[in-house]
Amino acid sequence: MSNSFPRFPYPLSFEEGWSFIWNKGFLPLQHCLESGMDSRKKYGAEQWMAIYNTVYTLCTQKPPHIYADQLYASIKETEVQYLKERVLPSVKSLHNEFKLKELVHRWENHKVMASFLLLFPFFVAVNLKCFVDAMDSKDFRLFGQILCYECFRDNVFQAVKAEARSIILSLLEKERMSETVDQLLIQSVVRIFIELGNGSLKLYTEELETPYLKAVAEYCKGVSNRWAEEDSFPVYMIRVEEALEDEVRRCKTYFTEQTEERSLLICEAELLDAHQHKLLMKEQSGFIPLLLQGRKSDLARWYRLFSRPGVSQGIEPAAEMLRTQILQEGNDVVKAFRARLEQNDKNGGEKTLHGQELIETLMEIHERYLEVIITCLGSHTRFYRAIKEAFESFLNQPLGSVTCAELLSTYCDTLLKASGEIRHLSEDAIEDKLEKVVKLFSYLSEKDLFGEFYRKQLSKRLLFQRSLSEDLERSFITKLKMTCGSQYTSKLEGMVTDMHLSREVQEGFHVWLQSNAIQQVLGNIDFNVTVLTTGHWPTYKSDDICLPEELGRCLSVFQEYYDSRTSQRKLRWVHSLGVGTLHCHGFPFAKGKSFELQVSTHQMCILLLFNDTERLSFESIHESLNVGNSEQDLEGLRKYLNSLCSSKYPILRKDTTGNDQENAKNDEMYEINWNFAPLSRRIKIPLLMARINQEEKEATRTAVDEDRRHAIEAAIVRIMKSRRTIDHQRLIVEVSQQLMQLFNPDPKVIKARIEDLITREYIERDEQNSSLYKYVA
Repeated sequence: MSNSFPRFPYPLSFEEGWSFIWNKGFLPLQHCLESGMDSRKKYGAEQWMAIYNTVYTLCTQKPPHIYADQLYASIKETEVQYLKERVLPSVKSLHNEFKLKELVHRWENHKVMASFLLLFPFFVAVNLKCFVDAMDSKDFRLFGQILCYECFRDNVFQAVKAEARSIILSLLEKERMSETVDQLLIQSVVRIFIELGNGSLKLYTEELETPYLKAVAEYCKGVSNRWAEEDSFPVYMIRVEEALEDEVRRCKTYFTEQTEERSLLICEAELLDAHQHKLLMKEQSGFIPLLLQGRKSDLARWYRLFSRPGVSQGIEPAAEMLRTQILQEGNDVVKAFRARLEQNDKNGGEKTLHGQELIETLMEIHERYLEVIITCLGSHTRFYRAIKEAFESFLNQPLGSVTCAELLSTYCDTLLKASGEIRHLSEDAIEDKLEKVVKLFSYLSEKDLFGEFYRKQLSKRLLFQRSLSEDLERSFITKLKMTCGSQYTSKLEGMVTDMHLSREVQEGFHVWLQSNAIQQVLGNIDFNVTVLTTGHWPTYKSDDICLPEELGRCLSVFQEYYDSRTSQRKLRWVHSLGVGTLHCHGFPFAKGKSFELQVSTHQMCILLLFNDTERLSFESIHESLNVGNSEQDLEGLRKYLNSLCSSKYPILRKDTTGNDQENAKNDEMYEINWNFAPLSRRIKIPLLMARINQEEKEATRTAVDEDRRHAIEAAIVRIMKSRRTIDHQRLIVEVSQQLMQLFNPDPKVIKARIEDLITREYIERDEQNSSLYKYVA
């Protein structure tokens, strides 16, 4: 060891050891801190070793010469004295930003002092058990930090914290006003508040964060009141968005994540939540005007702002406004349609065109608001619920003589018919419209009524070959299946499948004819049969019309072929759905050329009667065809005859010769109209069964009501079978829940079906409680 660091006698006295540590350790360090010199250059290795050995000796000598407690007390006293005499006066003597700079400078010096105490001599000393015992078991791993940080906090920081905080808040306020401030200085001072907490944010939270948040709230409250009065809603939102972004940047620059979260909640509450109702209801620029004007960017900004966690009411007020607006538009459209429908009913006009307009208008409203929800409102479920509630309300209103379910089904029929009114659309455009139809369909409460009407219309399209595309038919059925399940579309899928299988049967029939040399039996008749599964298709009346001999042979031949394929199924002929083509000759105005008539089976049978005579009475036609004698059968025959006497295609001519008004209809005479001049070589006579008439509509509604009664009874039995015992109100609720996917059952109807099941002894009332039902096994 060099001469400047002599060996001490043993045992070493505290006074001698402390004098060495003070003169060679603390005094040079304080000089370096005051002068700004790098303390690492002041101490050499030998000097560090000498100080280390001195501390080690004072702490490890044999009792009673252990001076650990005196050493700790002296070090702390030295630190406190330095802070009070040098540091505190230096900081207090300055003002404004200069005070903060001096505080930061003194704090950095003090951390150097803490490093000096921790890293070299005391790093070893504090790990000695004797020193730990003498120091009341303090955590000496943080000895330097505890000793120095607490000294600085108690003797310097506590005296200047209020003024330092005030200066920081003043600088931040200037920054809000777009003035330039020393950001690095603010960061350094905020870091002092954090570091003096010794790992806890309590000091930072109480002394800096809380006052800062209070200042943020006051600022936001003041500017928001002014903006709300002066600016339109879009301009207000732009200002708020900029203010929030500025606050985020400020918090990320200076404060902790905790402060950022709390500050944003306060900003959102003051800037957004406090003024939400007033802003939404602004007459010229509120939420509804933004919707009606299609201000998508402003609506998207609204959603970004008001869906924040600091807005207590959130998006609920706007969602309710959206529901009300959609409901108002929808009600206006439905009300206008109802008025036109009533006027049309009075004048005997058509409903179809107005129905198409209604559906397309509703689809336009739905798509317009749905696009807003998807592109601007974050596809939030609350807005989907708003549009659902609105459409369910007006889409299921009574319209008079028709329902929305019927109109929607008819619109689908118009889209999917090859001869529909929208023939100019491409398949992609039709697919898009069908997708929109399914969205409206999902809001219907009478899905079962829609399904029954759609099934009847689909049958007409398939049987009369009027479907635009089988792919489109299957695609739409798949969409319905995704909405209501496979049970809902099983019959529709079966109908399309039947048409495919029927073509295979027909191909097999032609092969069989050729292989068995039976084609000559049919003559020149091209005979095709469509075989359907009874359970899939609507119920059609089986008529026993007397067919011409040629057609009768065709039926017999096909019956023989079909029996050879299977003996498990029985064919039931439905002639009312048949169609045929007749070749007509001998009409003078046809210029010697033949032409073709496409007619129904009934029309064909009537016209073939005129091959043998030119004039027939209604009674003779009735007897020849062997049509039933009921009023409905006679009226049906007259309709077929009238279709052949129409002004557009007058193939026959009608002449009433009877004078008796009561028997005039039976005395009508029909004859071939040789003056008929065909305008083309192929003429399609309108098919009476191709469109759903009013009678079929009424029958469909009656069938749906009957199906509903059966569905309600089945649901009641299922519930009773699983529950065994249930009270009346609970049974009503559960039945409604089970059936609401297809229709909303009337509680009165449910009650009536319960009474009927009690009568039929499926369930019974409890003897003690009449509102309690029991299942009868």
